[in-house]
This record gives sequence, C-alpha cells and structure tokens, in this order.
Amino acid sequence: MDIDEPVDRILRVAASLDLPPTANPATDAEIESLRALVAPLRLPEEVERLYRRFQDGPPSMIDGLDAMLPIATSIEFRRDHDWPHALLSVAYESHQFRFVELHGPDGSGGGTIWSSAYADEHIVEVAPSLSALLEVVAEAWERGVATPYTQADGYRSIEWDFDAWESLKAERLPKPRRVSVRPTRWLPRWLEIEGLDPRDAIPRGATSTVAAVLGQGRAWTDVVTLVGTIRNLVGTGVASSAVLDDGTGELVVLVPRAIDPFRLFRVGGPIALDVRPLTDPGEVPTLFEASAFEAIATAVRRDDSD
Repeated sequence: MDIDEPVDRILRVAASLDLPPTANPATDAEIESLRALVAPLRLPEEVERLYRRFQDGPPSMIDGLDAMLPIATSIEFRRDHDWPHALLSVAYESHQFRFVELHGPDGSGGGTIWSSAYADEHIVEVAPSLSALLEVVAEAWERGVATPYTQADGYRSIEWDFDAWESLKAERLPKPRRVSVRPTRWLPRWLEIEGLDPRDAIPRGATSTVAAVLGQGRAWTDVVTLVGTIRNLVGTGVASSAVLDDGTGELVVLVPRAIDPFRLFRVGGPIALDVRPLTDPGEVPTLFEASAFEAIATAVRRDDSD
C-alpha cells in the first residue's frame, strides 16, 4: 500500500478543519542518524517516507497520538527506555506510545504498529503496517470521527470520538495481538533481536546458603547460587541495593542492572541470585557506599509465570 495516498487524504481533511500545516520534513542527515541508531535493524521504508514529508504532522494522526515524533525525540526515547529493541517509538502523548516494529538486517519481518504505556502490562498490536493504520485514520477523519477545537492558547487541535474510532479499527484491522511487557514473554523475534533465551531465566536450585557464605568470611571466593526473598530494595537505572533473605540469614547484595536483562529483580520471592564476594569498591556506583555490600550478583533468575 502506498502511504502517500492515505496521508494526502488526511491532510485534505486537516486543511478543511483549519489545522496547523505540516512542517519540518526530515533531512538526509536526520534519516541517516535514525538508521545508524537502529542498525543492524532497518527502518520500514514507509516510515522514512513519512518522515521525509514531515515531522510535525496533524495532531493525533497516529492512532490518536501526535505524528510524528521528531527524529531527535525518537532517538532520545530509544536510549532512555526499556522497550524491546525491535520497536521504535514514532508517536507519544501523555505516557502513551506508538511503535513501529523494525525490519531485520535483511529488510524483512517488521512494519507492524504497536501501542503501550508506562504502566501497561501488555504491548498491543494496532495495525499490520503504518500505511494500513493511516488508511483507517483517513476514513475516520472523512467520516467526522475527529472534530476541531481551539485551545486556550489559540492552537487548533482535534478531539476524537474514541468509541467510533475503536469500532472502526475493529472493522478494518486484524484482531490485535497482545504481548506481555515482561521480557520472558516477548515474541520470539524480539527475544532473538535482544540475544535473549527465556530458558536462561529459569531458576536453579541453591548451591549454598547465606549463613554458609557469611560463615566462611574471607575464605568465600567463588560464585554460589542463593535462593530467597528480596527485601529493602533500593534501585537506580544502573544498579540496585537489596537484602536477600533465605531463611538462614540476610545478605546485602549489589545487583547491577546489566545482569538482569529479563527484569526479574523485584521485591518478593522466591528469587535465585548467583553471587560472589564484592571485593572491589570500584564496582559500586557512586550513589552507594561500597562498605555496605557483602556481595555482588552476577545473574538473576526467577519463575516469571505469575
């Protein structure tokens, strides 16, 4: 499907509603910066095509969210958020995201539009492609689903009849898939792109106890697996400090964010941690006091089926 045809229809309606004109078409340099960011994955061609037409488009054009995210903002969001690397943010408003699924290095496998929000438990499919979504948006706008209004600051925007919009999407688009935000339950393609295998998150039995490792004192040098409950968790984007209680004692553990790609580390239990003594203060982020820690985690595993 040619993305220009539904876009032109949307722009005709936008002009009739006296909405602000489109602006800021992406330059070659901006497109190249986005390509470099997602490499070795590849942008769907229709995303590049739309960016080359404008970055400031009609309000609420992407499934009720403003289109498109400026490329600089998409780049910032990709660096600062934990969404699957297979997904690129293309629209955002009030904690709501719309993503395009990127192609693989061979230029295939992507194109699907997904939605989610910060507090959501699922990533939900919106449309099989950006052009398919905009085809339905164009029909909705031509039907009057979006009506104009003027904000207090004089800016012209639109208000959606979301009941009518959701009904039209249900008629015109495939039944959406729902994917858990928990990485252990992501689509196989997303996990492959991340280089993750869900089997690596499966808990293993304990090889020692907190009482045993503390009883060894400085003689404890090897990596052991402890199974228990996390208490008193304090975390940052880099690492977390927590108390592991396995029933034989409590161990203060530093858990680097990088060793928890499945995001399993949270309060409660049971949880399995591979830990070793923390002997190098340089491993501790400056936010924490190195002397507070008795161990550092090297792997996190837990049953993520609840």
